Amino acid sequence: MKNKKEEPLVSLVMPVFNTDKRFLIEALESCLNQTYQNIETIIVDDGSSNKDTLDVLSLYEKKEKTRVRVLHHKTNGGVSKALNTGIDNSTGEYIAISGSDDIPEPNWIALQLEYLRKNRLSACGCLLRKIDSNGKVFGEYLFPLTNRKIIKTATVRTPLSAFALLTREMALDLEFNESLSGSVDYDFWARAIISKKYRLGNVPKFLFSYRYHNDNLCRSNKTNKKVALCSLQVKRLLFKNGYWSFAGIFVYAKILAWTLLPKPARSASLKLLRFFGLRYFG
Repeated sequence: MKNKKEEPLVSLVMPVFNTDKRFLIEALESCLNQTYQNIETIIVDDGSSNKDTLDVLSLYEKKEKTRVRVLHHKTNGGVSKALNTGIDNSTGEYIAISGSDDIPEPNWIALQLEYLRKNRLSACGCLLRKIDSNGKVFGEYLFPLTNRKIIKTATVRTPLSAFALLTREMALDLEFNESLSGSVDYDFWARAIISKKYRLGNVPKFLFSYRYHNDNLCRSNKTNKKVALCSLQVKRLLFKNGYWSFAGIFVYAKILAWTLLPKPARSASLKLLRFFGLRYFG
């Protein structure tokens, strides 16, 4: 077994904004108890005002001072800005991205790094489990495994999860788009594909659990529409650069109808789109 000094350093970046104390502790413990040893954990507090959140960050910064750094934004700048801050202040050869209320498996980084290096990838994700606020599994997120299928899937939806491992070179070259209020991971992967410089993949294992709870389920309709419009922006970028599919155009039309049309027209349009979708795409 390699010792810690022989393993490449991985910088784990975790954006945090007013995360529930219980979820944050569980996420931090899961990241700090990875089987892979050579990790620096960089937590970016994106302007949190919740005292419990700030107390947890202060506790871990003191308790794990050789392994954890906490950086603070004075105001909330969004997840892209937090990720870019973490990456800019990292020193690792590889960057791992984690959520502040989501749970990685103990071998998450070890397996993704092994897969990335073995297959000569620039970035790789994994399959996800969906969990509720109590950690109970209620569903799955599946992603394509090969670079070719990833490119095809990108015309329809994000082809990798946000919880990815990527090379430092790729992270610094592309950066996360701070002008978007949603779909920032989708945008990142789309620009990676368009650049033709990077190979992407997904480990065929469930290595991460994505948590659904009140804070991310009870977003306003206005917020959901903003996220949907960001997704449309990413699709337009792909289409403009020659990456499109009939399925992607169909999904684009559905999102467009939902976000822009008044309710009566929206309902009729969605019914029509569903009819053609079932007829031509099964």
